[in-house]
Amino acid sequence: MMEPLGVRLRAAWLAATAIVLFGVSRAAAQAPAVDLPKAGAAAAAEPKIEVVMIGPKTATVGDDVSFSIVITNRGDTPAMGLLVTDRFSRGLEHAASPTQVERDIDKIDAGRSVPLRITLRVTQPGDLSHTVSVHSDGKVVASARADVKASGQSETAAPEKTAPAATPMAKPEPKPEPKPEPKPEPKVEPKPEPKAAMKPAPATAPEGEAKSEAKPALPESSRPSKESPASVATPGEAKAHEPGQAAPEASDVPDLGPPLVDNLAELKQLHPEFPVWIDRKGARVVMVGAVCARQAPLELLACPLGSKEHESVLVVPVKPSLVHIGLLALGIEPGHPVQYQPKYVPASGPEVEVTLIWKDEKGVRNTARGQDWVRNVKTKQAMEHSWVFAGSDWIDNPYTKRKEYRADVEGYLICVSNFPGALLDLPVASSADDRELLFDAFTERIPHKGTPVTIVLAPKKPLEAAQPKESPKR
Repeated sequence: MMEPLGVRLRAAWLAATAIVLFGVSRAAAQAPAVDLPKAGAAAAAEPKIEVVMIGPKTATVGDDVSFSIVITNRGDTPAMGLLVTDRFSRGLEHAASPTQVERDIDKIDAGRSVPLRITLRVTQPGDLSHTVSVHSDGKVVASARADVKASGQSETAAPEKTAPAATPMAKPEPKPEPKPEPKPEPKVEPKPEPKAAMKPAPATAPEGEAKSEAKPALPESSRPSKESPASVATPGEAKAHEPGQAAPEASDVPDLGPPLVDNLAELKQLHPEFPVWIDRKGARVVMVGAVCARQAPLELLACPLGSKEHESVLVVPVKPSLVHIGLLALGIEPGHPVQYQPKYVPASGPEVEVTLIWKDEKGVRNTARGQDWVRNVKTKQAMEHSWVFAGSDWIDNPYTKRKEYRADVEGYLICVSNFPGALLDLPVASSADDRELLFDAFTERIPHKGTPVTIVLAPKKPLEAAQPKESPKR
């Protein structure tokens, strides 16, 4: 029986369509695969470089000023073959070059940072500048600039003025030497003059200095109530942290907001220009700082502003000597810093609890122990040791020519590596060698960089038990 014409035509059309589709699919299977670019893939694959530089705002001609530089790769891929250039204006000089220094960085992994430091000599007064640029494939990918206001007399100007005056006077004097007059000149009794000018009389000054040395060794807690803390540590007095680098000036202190603690009315600020308070009723010293690093080998949990931000989790715009005064006012006395000679003796002193308080992105207040932000490199667990009030010591600062609190000069506030200048240190052996550091930042527990953090220091022992034995003598 013959099928209708319409049915046969439809069957023929379906067969032709199947043949065409089979041919297309076979050609597609044999064609080479092509990866189409994904949206945003190019941007994600590029390293993103960030440069942060911290240095002194003011200096004096003849000072050595140090700049701390941190270069961070914020991208998702490693940054390879970077060139870093330091360019500085006239008035700043480097031992290797008068105008520019270059250095190479082979690789910075994604999310990692490389700390650098450069020291320049100030040779003339004025508004000076130092610029750091990072180059990749011949292009500048990031840069930072620091300005320094230098005061004093130019190093080159001083000898030019004195030398011409001295040389012409020296030439005529040797010419009249044949005259007998210069011979009696030695008889002109400048020798007795030194006796009259007994400039050894400054022997009284050293004696006074010796007395001041004895006081700093155990700063008296009664002094802060009678004298302003500025009498112990006036802003800008010390050349702090690295040779030639100034201590935090009041103008350098950022506004981090009020401390995140209860009973704010009980707090008494130890210095009107620095965020550090004492709460006698609550037996605590309170500071406000900010997160400065989340991924780094650590020497400190907290450092003063402009010192060791590249190896510390927190930066605090406070002078350690003010914190020392606050702990003394709570009735505890320091032990002693770590000693290395003639044998190793760990730091000792009253135990001090360190508590960290901050707000997350939602504004919720969080609290953690200071140890929770420090990770043991070997165990990958939070640090188990407690801090002790070692109390640092006092040194002769060759730049200011006076005796200063060592933690102010070297920048050691709350340490996790042993340093003789540490205010708070660990009572166990903890290497300060960069290749053997025992601790790093516990990144997963630390909020984002720049988060304000309140730091609370509280002696563990009751105040009665912590009172110094010789307190009646005071």
